[in-house]
Amino acid sequence: MPGFRCIARTDFLTLVALLAPLVALVLAAVVGWNGLPRVNAGRVPLLSGDAAEAPRGELARIALALSGVFAVLGALVAAWRVRVIRRAFSGRRVEGVITRIVAFDDRAYVHYEHDSGGAPQRHVHFVHLSASTRRLVEGQRVTLALDRDRPSRAFIVEAFE
Repeated sequence: MPGFRCIARTDFLTLVALLAPLVALVLAAVVGWNGLPRVNAGRVPLLSGDAAEAPRGELARIALALSGVFAVLGALVAAWRVRVIRRAFSGRRVEGVITRIVAFDDRAYVHYEHDSGGAPQRHVHFVHLSASTRRLVEGQRVTLALDRDRPSRAFIVEAFE
């Protein structure tokens, strides 16, 4: 069963859910420290109306509140995703094959399928390219962990090693 760090390193959705609150908190700190740039007679660019003339302290409070919202949402999404992946790893294992890999920058879509009683089940997993996911190649036979509550959801075991 993969640990939290392994899931966060491999599953791109979990990684983004964990990084989004951090980015929002850094932005809130920058706004609180320096304020947003003021141009055009004290109006903040990209904002319009009365909100554009908000004092620096008010903008910092708004940015901090939004970073708190992002932190809570990110934590909830990450916890849900870790639970889903761990539940799948405690379920049934089947053999499948990787049919296609579309990689770009530091992430990839891995398409794979397995036979489920005569009908092929197709899956796609958006992964962060780590050492374990870079070893996956098209045509490779892999072990899939099926979610016991939702058998249409499967994860490649080798991607989480």
